[in-house]
Amino acid sequence: MGAYTGLKGQLARFFPDSIFPELRFFHQIPRESRILELGCGGGHFLDELYFNGFQNCLGVDILRPDRNMPNEFFESDIIEFLKNTNESFQVIYMFDVLEHFHKDEIFEILELVRLRLADDGRFIVRVPNASSVVGRFNQFADFSHETPFNEESLYQVLMSVGFQKIQILGIERWIKVWLDPRRWPGALLFSMTWARNRLISTAFGGPKILSANLIGESFKV
Repeated sequence: MGAYTGLKGQLARFFPDSIFPELRFFHQIPRESRILELGCGGGHFLDELYFNGFQNCLGVDILRPDRNMPNEFFESDIIEFLKNTNESFQVIYMFDVLEHFHKDEIFEILELVRLRLADDGRFIVRVPNASSVVGRFNQFADFSHETPFNEESLYQVLMSVGFQKIQILGIERWIKVWLDPRRWPGALLFSMTWARNRLISTAFGGPKILSANLIGESFKV
């Protein structure tokens, strides 16, 4: 059933993309691919990959999860891991990790990621969207966040280290709102704010993506 139980678990079982919209980036990836998550935390997305048929995955984090995981885990700083491993991966992804680093560290990480990707390998990264009201709150609500991103800066940094076929998309987890009535007033206010900001952006050439989070997908070609 994956990382959740109860109603969320049922949704994750029958409609996994509703709980983890990031899964749609894995639909076309062969199930036998070697996949690496950098900064896997509790490993919940790795669980979902496992239950969706991806059973050749490795999670790396500086702290070991306090539970058993169905996938491999390696306890390490992610930069040290990337420097010392000789493995290559078809997919490497980082969710809510890159914003914790300074700019010079970000370039080092991305260059190492590209080095460890197999030819035609895919890199997927999720960060808060600094062009979004909610994204800015998420960025600055955590004191350990160092570098904000919007659609332009995320594209620039991926291109600068040699990634190609880059696409930057917005991503939201609306299921959290639908399942929690306490969030409904905030969702209504957010919708009105989003509509206003979209109008301003269209009129004055501002950001095109106003979702709370950004997903960047790119390839080593």
